[in-house]
Amino acid sequence: IFNEYISAKEEPFGGHPLGIYFRNDIPKHIYGTGLVDSKDYLVTGSVGQGNWAMVPWVCVFDRRITTSAKKGVYIVYLLEKNGKSLYLTLNQGCTELRSSHTKRETIQIMREKAAQIAETIDSHGFQVGGAINLGDGLSELGELYQKGTIFYKEYQKATIPDEAELRSDLAKMMEIYREYANKELSEESQKIKEESYTVEGEEKLTIKETIISIIDFVKRAELDPTHPYFLCLDEMNLARVEYYLSDFLSVIETRDLQSKHIVSEPLISYTYYGSDYSCRQIWYRFEEGKIHVYRDQKICAEYEINDFSRSPNAVFRNLQQALLEGAS
Repeated sequence: IFNEYISAKEEPFGGHPLGIYFRNDIPKHIYGTGLVDSKDYLVTGSVGQGNWAMVPWVCVFDRRITTSAKKGVYIVYLLEKNGKSLYLTLNQGCTELRSSHTKRETIQIMREKAAQIAETIDSHGFQVGGAINLGDGLSELGELYQKGTIFYKEYQKATIPDEAELRSDLAKMMEIYREYANKELSEESQKIKEESYTVEGEEKLTIKETIISIIDFVKRAELDPTHPYFLCLDEMNLARVEYYLSDFLSVIETRDLQSKHIVSEPLISYTYYGSDYSCRQIWYRFEEGKIHVYRDQKICAEYEINDFSRSPNAVFRNLQQALLEGAS
């Protein structure tokens, strides 16, 4: 990565192998260390959206706190602009904060939060404060990352440590992150609104209102089948629609031509959703007068084209069953 990212930025962005490596392979490697459980943490990497980022990153998010680099506290690896150093940091999302504050106010708020966290959590030997250097002429986002750093360690290109030290550093940073998350959630639990309702003479229900991402809401419901979950999308006509569609737009940017087919990365990757099998790759192909349904590169269902015109509902019920059986 140290050697390849600088040269890659001179090449076309769409479908570049290094971008795919950041988005798919690095998260899998981090999950593979056994230090980061995909049920509790989301690992994502980015080299930019539509254009190469000055500072590429790989984040580890506690799903209970945030799954977006735009807000919250999380672990993030940051590659210096010129590829001279890689930083392992506990850092802060700034995009959402910056949207409602001036740059100076944003930096002040981030520094105060960083100092507060550093005072209450042991550094485990990491450097404290926003003294990282990601290069000159940074974008505002890169500059704010520098200012918002809480704990960090620098790996210089010429002196990259061995695998054992890298794993040890990640393990210690994960321990810090868990301690922070538990404290944060303990405080936030007091703020969740709870109300009781009587439903047609039945026992009272306790309704908890909170705000999380839709994907994580669905994941939480999947892992808790004994309780009902209701998703409310209110006043969408007043919303910033591009925020809600940002994930879709990012995936569109990954489109590429492969074997005469335009393909893109899955909207919800397996590394994001964890144990959910339905996110694994499914596609349809017309072959020899039949429709083949592929799942993970294997045919899981086959239909005559005429079946769709005769009984489409029955076909889709059978298809659903085939996919469920494929998942098992």
